[in-house]
Amino acid sequence: MEDICGRAYVMEARGTRLAEAQYNRMPRDCAFILCLIIRIYSDLLRRIAAAPDEVLRGDPIGTAPEKAVLVSVARRTGYPLSGVVEKSGVRSEALGTRRDASTGASRSL
Repeated sequence: MEDICGRAYVMEARGTRLAEAQYNRMPRDCAFILCLIIRIYSDLLRRIAAAPDEVLRGDPIGTAPEKAVLVSVARRTGYPLSGVVEKSGVRSEALGTRRDASTGASRSL
């Protein structure tokens, strides 16, 4: 497992560098998805290396820290945060915003 993960880390680093060089040339939604795929793959690779028998359990984006990855990727790629909120259930607090009770508008924290 160590050898497989070692080779995967090398390919991951190379692929990530190649992809990041393209983000600014891509439509934002495409850059968002590609960056998200890379982040999920990277996290999965680290989980495989740490505990190979426990990897394929549960929703890959089910916890608050994993949903925070969505926010991070959206900010990295310029993808609208509103799209992340409505499609994933990420709470506005994770975005660094809070809803104004009187107007319903989002405000930065």
